[in-house]
Amino acid sequence: MIRVNRIYRPLAQSAGPAWRMLPTTAVHLNPEHVSVVERGEVYDHDQLNDATHEHLHEVFGVANMRTFQQITRILREGHVVAADGADVYLPQVDRFRMPIAFLHGANNRLFLPEGSRLTYDLLVEHHGPGLHTRHVIDDYAHMDLFIGKDAARDVYRHPKETLALFGVERSMTVAELWPGGGWYTNILGPVLAERGRLVEELDLSL
Repeated sequence: MIRVNRIYRPLAQSAGPAWRMLPTTAVHLNPEHVSVVERGEVYDHDQLNDATHEHLHEVFGVANMRTFQQITRILREGHVVAADGADVYLPQVDRFRMPIAFLHGANNRLFLPEGSRLTYDLLVEHHGPGLHTRHVIDDYAHMDLFIGKDAARDVYRHPKETLALFGVERSMTVAELWPGGGWYTNILGPVLAERGRLVEELDLSL
């Protein structure tokens, strides 16, 4: 699906077959989505509610081209460097001896999950285990980790770790007492959908 806003129509027309090279199945070229051209996919559309989707143009502004020049140098060097190419970060890794939690969407196609794993491994190698953590969130990409409609539940309340703590398995029958707003229902449902069973109980009177 390609939806082209009139402002960017000449850009799309001039690009021609180049659009087939974009790593995306839905290219939106209205003002709030043009960032997919310059940065790659930065969110999963399914994770955004209508209000967020409607106002994405307020998130992306003017891009500084020096940023892309630095990214190019980083790619050529194979590790992070300063904008002028100086190797100023990795020699000072001990300065990152502080609690750092890495959050990474499993479907992130802008910054691949492998990148945060390498960084996490490097910090653990220098600082030891226990100081840093890394969480890869299924079904999320990049920005939707923060602005997704269910990010507060899926990302910051660690539902996967919660189910593991309770020993929930896909073939179980699980009873949910007083479902309330549906927080557990929404995370238990997909887990038990194929082989298990979810029972919701509202009345415990004898």
